[in-house]
Amino acid sequence: MPWLNRLGGLVLLGALLLPWYGERMTSVDDGDHGVHILVTELGSAWQAFSLFDVLLAALALAVVVAPRGRTVFGLVALVLVAHVLLDRPEQGYAPLLYGAWVGLAGAALAAVPQRWDARALATGLGGLALLVSLSARWYWAPWPDLGLRFPASDWDELLVVPHSAWDQLLVVDLALAALALLVLAAARSAKAQTAARAVGWVAIVLVAARIVFEPEETNVAYGAYVALVAATLAYAGTWVPRAAPA
Repeated sequence: MPWLNRLGGLVLLGALLLPWYGERMTSVDDGDHGVHILVTELGSAWQAFSLFDVLLAALALAVVVAPRGRTVFGLVALVLVAHVLLDRPEQGYAPLLYGAWVGLAGAALAAVPQRWDARALATGLGGLALLVSLSARWYWAPWPDLGLRFPASDWDELLVVPHSAWDQLLVVDLALAALALLVLAAARSAKAQTAARAVGWVAIVLVAARIVFEPEETNVAYGAYVALVAATLAYAGTWVPRAAPA
């Protein structure tokens, strides 16, 4: 369905002109002290990003005009859009606006594969989810002790800072990203499937270890558990036999 990929590319290209992030301000006062979290209106993707906007525009155009490889370009765009939706500006406090969701829908359409089979579906979804989960919140860390007393309703929101895998895992995040890309390649290549079957279990072990042994003064958040499920699905997919040629 190349027309569906092209439509997704056009939707993504148009979404870059729409507002992606909004404005928000939270304030808590405690006598003579106060904590203020101010997120100014970042506007469209062209205003909010310095590099991702150019990359997304190039990928969207490639999906529309390239004679081959539309699904690959769309898949890369989908990962980038998911990354900027999860790893938001202003320490993750910037609220999402409708332009971000339109961009996500366009990237998803651009990434629709031309052929489906159980192996490609399992490894593709698992690898994609693992790669995207690295941008999600893996850990919550406390704010520095400012000696302030906060109302109970604001405690959870203001006294914790989200950290993604990219923020906390150092070399492990690169290893997980490489394994996710290998599993994605296994959706199309028999050689990559063999390699992913041999080393894919490493991703499960790495994620599980970082859940059990989290960094000091942090609590595990949802992103780590999503990564564990994704790594398990991806590795299981490498054992599914390849579909017979049509």
